Amino acid sequence: MSSIKSFEEVAITAEGVPSVDFLAASEGMLQMFDRLGHGVFSFIQADIRSNIAGLRARLNAHHDPTLEAVLASSDDHAISCVVLLIRGFRYVCRALSILQQHPELELYVCFKRAYDQVLKQHHSAFIRTLVAVAIRAAPSRTEFYRRIGQGKEEEVVARAMGRWVAGLERIVTHMSPLLPYH
Repeated sequence: MSSIKSFEEVAITAEGVPSVDFLAASEGMLQMFDRLGHGVFSFIQADIRSNIAGLRARLNAHHDPTLEAVLASSDDHAISCVVLLIRGFRYVCRALSILQQHPELELYVCFKRAYDQVLKQHHSAFIRTLVAVAIRAAPSRTEFYRRIGQGKEEEVVARAMGRWVAGLERIVTHMSPLLPYH
């Protein structure tokens, strides 16, 4: 995970969460999921990619220095992108926290529990079914650590992931109360 921009590197300043750094870490998250292979968690990747593109379009046009500045704008699409990114990251953060807190659980169980806690209420029955199928395609816990760590020992990867998750959780916790809807 060391070659990926980490959320732990994104500082929250007095003005808020720097949008450029947040986007870089968000793209780093995509790189992590890309290491799992095509098809696995594609629903997460597609959602994140789409919302990154929407947020990037806003930033290219208006150069908002922080996520808070985007939320203060009247750009409904960009605001929606921030909301959906934070919601999606809350899900990923919760899933990876469960993974770390429960070494006896397989990856799909962690992502299923997190989905039920964070996203399920936002989706229709049809989407819930698709997500359930996608989650079942998750690799084993050992394979997950091997792929994202690119061969590094699981303990080393788990420690790095702990820092990464803590950084992500800090941002999600900071941003969640600021969202117009969650």
